[in-house]
Amino acid sequence: MRAVGAPGGGPPPYQMIALLDFGSRAEFERAVGTHGPEILGDVPHFTSVQPVLQFNETTD
Repeated sequence: MRAVGAPGGGPPPYQMIALLDFGSRAEFERAVGTHGPEILGDVPHFTSVQPVLQFNETTD
């Protein structure tokens, strides 16, 4: 899959989006605390873009 544009014909705002599902923000923080440097340290091998993080909540 490849981003090709935004509504109205502009460029896509993101090159890639990944949705990671954790039981809580605390679980995310533990995972990043343990593996964050190796995961985020690999990002420059693929892009020069700074990652943007967003937290969402399920609204069942």
